[in-house]
Amino acid sequence: MYSIYEKKAHGTRNIASQISYWTDVALLIKQPKFDVEIPHGVDEISIDSPQLGEFREMLTDFIQFDKVKFYKRFKIPFITFHSTLYDNKFKCVSHIISYKHDQDDKIRFGDCIIFIQCNNDYYAFINNYRDEAPNNSLSSLLKISDTATCQIIEPLDRLYSVKSKSDSFEILSMSKVRHKCISVPVGDFFCLTEIRNDFEHD
Repeated sequence: MYSIYEKKAHGTRNIASQISYWTDVALLIKQPKFDVEIPHGVDEISIDSPQLGEFREMLTDFIQFDKVKFYKRFKIPFITFHSTLYDNKFKCVSHIISYKHDQDDKIRFGDCIIFIQCNNDYYAFINNYRDEAPNNSLSSLLKISDTATCQIIEPLDRLYSVKSKSDSFEILSMSKVRHKCISVPVGDFFCLTEIRNDFEHD
């Protein structure tokens, strides 16, 4: 106890009085209780919503509707994921996520179209990005020369992936999701990075 309040005290005179004062202050200040949210969906949406029109047939093939709920947003502690159907996304692009499958360590990217709750588990219905040819790496697109003096190519191509939109869709467990990501158009492609966009807004 002494060591805690000794740091707050100034000098050694009247140290007992100062410790007593800081003890009183600590007891008077109410410490708010902080509850960490459990993962949950936000902004429920009906399968009959016009917003789901173009995806309704695909979703019908994937799932049984009497057992699920749909949401436009999904929250885990301190992070909110958005779907492409979310209404209040302002100018940000906050629906792109990175993820991995169990079979390999490859980082993949997708657009979250809608979030799905089945019992207590959550999933995202996503539109995948597809890999481009190796010569469409970011360093190639930017025409960076591969010389002994230029050490930027390896980290650049590792941190930034060049992808394009695909016609491939899947339902992904939210437990597989790594991060919210950033996308920048580069010519006919998209430059995607896991450099964190997690805390942007909710």
